[in-house]
Amino acid sequence: MIMKNRLIGFCVLAVSFFGFSFILSSCSKSSDPNAQLNSELTTIDTYIAANSYYDVLYNNITVAITSAGHGPLPVAGQKVFAYYRASLLSDGTIFQTDSIQDVLLENITIQGLQALAALPEGSTARIFVPSQFAYGAQGNPSLNVPANATIVYDVYLKKVTMTAAQAEQFELDQQRIQHYLDSLQIPATKLYGGVWVRTTSPGTGDSPKIYDYVSFHYKGSILSNGTVFQESDLSTYPLINLIQGLQMGMPTMEEGGAATFYIPSIYAYGTNKDGNGKVINSAIPSNASLIFEVKLNGINQ
Repeated sequence: MIMKNRLIGFCVLAVSFFGFSFILSSCSKSSDPNAQLNSELTTIDTYIAANSYYDVLYNNITVAITSAGHGPLPVAGQKVFAYYRASLLSDGTIFQTDSIQDVLLENITIQGLQALAALPEGSTARIFVPSQFAYGAQGNPSLNVPANATIVYDVYLKKVTMTAAQAEQFELDQQRIQHYLDSLQIPATKLYGGVWVRTTSPGTGDSPKIYDYVSFHYKGSILSNGTVFQESDLSTYPLINLIQGLQMGMPTMEEGGAATFYIPSIYAYGTNKDGNGKVINSAIPSNASLIFEVKLNGINQ
C-alpha cells in the first residue's frame, strides 16, 4: 500500500518516472492553523482502518479503492464520465446523487472529484474530502451540508475520453503496432485500453495491483527502429508512477514472470514534451510507440 503523508499548506513532492508524475508526499504538519483539517484527517484514518479499505492519497484527499479498473488513468485535458453519490461522513446522510461528464481538472471545480485522477477507468472508490476542500466553514445550506463537514463521494469512473488529437494518434499507433507484430509474426494479445502484451515466461506468484510497489528489470526500445533508450532495474517502485502502458500491462503479469509490452505513444511519452514545451527525453521521438521487456521480480503491497 502507498504510504500516506498528509499535504498541509502548499509544499508537495511530485515524483516523476517515464514522464508520469504523481504526488506522493508533503511537508510536515503545523497543528495550530490546520487544527480542523488535522482533526478531520484523523477521523478519516480511523474510519478507513475500521473498514479495512485499501486506500491511496491524492493531494490530501483519501481515495479508498473498492474495485480497481483496468483502463487508463485520466490526465488533465481529457474528459471523464463518472457517477457519484455524496454523503456526510458524520452520519452517512446522502445529500446529492449525480453524474459528471467534463474535462478533468480544467472544468471540474469540486476539488474532491478532481481525485478521479487517481483512478483507472472502470474503478469504483470512496473519496473522503475534508471540509477545507469541500464546503468549508460555511457549509452548503441548499444541500443541507453543515459547516466543517467531511464529505464522502462514492464514485464509479465509467469512461475516460481522449482528446481528438490523442484519438487520431492512438489509431495510427495501433496500426503501426499491428503491422509490426504481423510482420514479425509475434503472438501478442491486445489488452483493454490498447496495450499489447506477449508473455515470454509465466510467473508463479501473485499479480500486482496498480497501487502496489514492484521490483523489476526493464528494457525500453523504440518500435519504429529498435533503438534501446533505457535499461535498468527498479526496486520497490510504485506501479502508479510508471507510464500508463505499464500501469495497464504489468497487472497481467505474475511475480517471477516476464513479458513484452507494445505501447501506443499516448500511454508512453506522447508528444514527449512537458507543459512548457520542453522535451522530456531526447532519446525518444515525438509520438513514438514503445516496446518494454519486463521481468517482474517482486511485489510489495
